[in-house]
Amino acid sequence: MRILLSYNGVDAWLAEALRASLFMLDPEINFVLWPDPCFAAASQRCSKSFCMREFDALLLLAGPSGLSASQEAEWTAAMRRAAQDDKFTLLPVLAGQSPLPQRIGLQEREWFKAPVVTDRDTIRELILMLKSK
Repeated sequence: MRILLSYNGVDAWLAEALRASLFMLDPEINFVLWPDPCFAAASQRCSKSFCMREFDALLLLAGPSGLSASQEAEWTAAMRRAAQDDKFTLLPVLAGQSPLPQRIGLQEREWFKAPVVTDRDTIRELILMLKSK
């Protein structure tokens, strides 16, 4: 399973902590950070819809800094993909005490809440949700 972990660059520390926690419990899942912290300039040139086809799921991480404009675009592309491919999984994750993002049209109940992204029980539940489709 190949999963795009989309995050706001300001919250890279949070994305790395989440990816490490996920890897510890299920090393078979390939989590790709977007934007790639090592290649941020190159990733800005990549077509979002083209890149979305390479993944089985999108994990949209909303951290303390909220969603970036590129995350909103990725969510839109992922919604289009999910409408065409019922096996494609969308999972919006609200981390910590982050404010609820308003601009992508999700209600609070639609977000997976991860108060602590390193909590084993939370990570297990997150993995189950990703693999449920």
